Amino acid sequence: MALPHTNIFRELIEDYKSKRCLWEVKNDAYKNKYLKSQAWNKLLRRYKETFPDATLGDLKKKINGMRNCYRRELNKVKKSKKSGAGAVNLYVPTLWYYKDLQFLQEHECQVTDVGTSDIKQLEDKTTYEPPRKRKMHHTDFLAKAVQHHQAQRENTTRDDADIYRQSWSATYRKLSYEQQILAKLGIEKLLADGQMNKLTYESVAYIGIPPQTIAAPWQ
Repeated sequence: MALPHTNIFRELIEDYKSKRCLWEVKNDAYKNKYLKSQAWNKLLRRYKETFPDATLGDLKKKINGMRNCYRRELNKVKKSKKSGAGAVNLYVPTLWYYKDLQFLQEHECQVTDVGTSDIKQLEDKTTYEPPRKRKMHHTDFLAKAVQHHQAQRENTTRDDADIYRQSWSATYRKLSYEQQILAKLGIEKLLADGQMNKLTYESVAYIGIPPQTIAAPWQ
């Protein structure tokens, strides 16, 4: 029994036939998701001329349903031939668009008893989706921040303070606890005098000289 809009569906089948990337498994374009997505969208625009509210899912469901019906009829024909029935008793397809879908015969042989929902699921995967940008996790952000900070530190020109700091810190760690306290007091006093512009050659030169060997200024 013919479906309503018979001529429309025949035109749809012809349009589908012209887009080999949607059904010809051996065609290289069959594996191209972008081309298949473009082909489906063109078919949908044509389909909407008759069914304005149709979606891509509706279109695929209709085509897959027609392919399922064709496949069942094709299997009946094959079983009839294998049974050894004479020409008079061979099964004659009753599907009105059976001959229109004969271009699928070779390719339907590669699919055995697949339901409409199964084919729809496979076809839906052909819809092209542009790659999504991966959302940056907070740990990724922190890692990038640390890398940026380290890069900035490496690119910063080292001055005398950086050089002396490394040298003094290495020496300071080798001192005993008591000597560390005294060294800290001495360094802090020198730095404080320097901030107040009180440092002189004499005040620095006497560092490390035992007090009893230093002559009084009036002597």
